[in-house]
Amino acid sequence: MVDYFIKIVEQKTGEELSRLQIAVLKGAYENKSYKQIANLNGYGADHIRHVGSDLCELLSNCFGRAVNKKNLKSIIKIAEKDLFLKKQNMPELEIPTGIVEINSRFYIERKEIELLCLKTLSKKGGLVKIKAPPKMGKSSLMMRIIRLATNCQNIYLNLELADGDTLSNLNRLLRWFSSSVSRHLKLPSKIDEYWDNDYGSKSSCDDYFEEYLLAKDDRPLILAIDKLDVLFEKPVIANEFLSLLRAWHEKSKIDSKWNKFRLILAYEPNPLSLENNNSPLSVGETISELEFSANSVFNLTNKHGLDWSKAEVELLMNKIGGHPYLVRQALYDIATKKINLNEFLELDLKTKEPYKKCLMFDSTQERLNTFS
Repeated sequence: MVDYFIKIVEQKTGEELSRLQIAVLKGAYENKSYKQIANLNGYGADHIRHVGSDLCELLSNCFGRAVNKKNLKSIIKIAEKDLFLKKQNMPELEIPTGIVEINSRFYIERKEIELLCLKTLSKKGGLVKIKAPPKMGKSSLMMRIIRLATNCQNIYLNLELADGDTLSNLNRLLRWFSSSVSRHLKLPSKIDEYWDNDYGSKSSCDDYFEEYLLAKDDRPLILAIDKLDVLFEKPVIANEFLSLLRAWHEKSKIDSKWNKFRLILAYEPNPLSLENNNSPLSVGETISELEFSANSVFNLTNKHGLDWSKAEVELLMNKIGGHPYLVRQALYDIATKKINLNEFLELDLKTKEPYKKCLMFDSTQERLNTFS
């Protein structure tokens, strides 16, 4: 099962895992500690821990959700279900979780939105905000955009990968942030050379980007920050971090050193007053309408091997609208014979996993009155 999972990872990334990465993966699946894995493979525990950290980051980017040693088995279980479907000679389906790959046949193109984003990012000061409730396809759209943006330095950062302690301290957050960008650009970290506690972490981070990261390449640098909303629970840190991004956005329009800087932010609507004059959330191009059209849903029914009429598609959409995750989860459940359309229409989705997690979000309250 783990071997099959490794093949999936290699297909998604286009790269083969190293022997040591595979050993760490299998050891983690067997609930071995990093020390035990190190002893079995003749390495130091610190080195194995570093390999494990890099592997978790790779898997997180691969599957569009934070992967760690504790939840690895559940991720592999998803691969196991996919294998079961193949053995049943059913259409090859994708479990609707995480980022949808750009080359996946289940990815629904939003051509007008994609073109608008690319046009915005082609200009100085380009800023795109993807603001929508949970599981609306924000991360998938973000990945789609940065892969379509050619001849650019494209960096994807998921704030869920930052430790809780890091998110609670501005200095640690900005050092992690700067280090992460360095690694994505395959540049050695020089944070200690630029960081000055007396000067302040925001000014130090600003210098690090301006004098080091941005100076290394003439191509536009598109920084895509996903799960920005994890900071919203820490309003003081959030305001400081957002004010820095806003300053960079303003400089990118007038400062030649920053002209190449572009920004994409993906986040859930926030309950706090963060959309102010010191925040990038009050400027730029906002993308918030991500629901599937009836034609897109009809197209998805065919991809799931369902021979539906447009009337049946309309019945489904009367129930759940065009919410991307709800549509895909419903079609997956129906296609795998867990339930038929009539039975699904009778469900109280607010009490059923995994649907209820989406329906609990405040921004969907008006629609909830029609979900029963």
